[in-house]
Amino acid sequence: MKKLILLLMFFSVPALAEEPITGAFGMTLGEAASLNPWNRTTHDGYVSYKFKPTTPVEPFSNYKISVTPVKELVFLIHAYRQVSGGCTASYNALKAALDRKYGESIPLEITDGRGVIWERDSGEEFFRSIRLTCTRDYDYLDLIYKDYLIEEGMADELNIETESGNL
Repeated sequence: MKKLILLLMFFSVPALAEEPITGAFGMTLGEAASLNPWNRTTHDGYVSYKFKPTTPVEPFSNYKISVTPVKELVFLIHAYRQVSGGCTASYNALKAALDRKYGESIPLEITDGRGVIWERDSGEEFFRSIRLTCTRDYDYLDLIYKDYLIEEGMADELNIETESGNL
């Protein structure tokens, strides 16, 4: 119960207006990552780092970020855990806390569980989201903060790096 109270306090903010989505767990979307290179992995052109936040949030036990390949700008922050005994209670507590901070969530259609998303746009297009899911089959709790514009800019970043190498 203490962990649940701490979780709710962590996400508690007076809900006068919806807050912008900027990041979580000590990481900021759009900022350059400065993490230990030993925690760096690459897969299908994506660069990721595992990290441990200075103040971990229950019930999560795993944290990683995905960054652009050249400038290492953070475009995805991911916290996750397989919760023994089911993830529904943790999901409901997180959803309530995030609803208070970011406004009412939008339900997602997920065949093996439940999920919601919060979205923000740049005035013209949708560019940042928070996605919270809980799968029934695996009791897997997943929280993802994402900046789609930075992710889309990865190809440009790689092209600029390749072209500058030809100068």
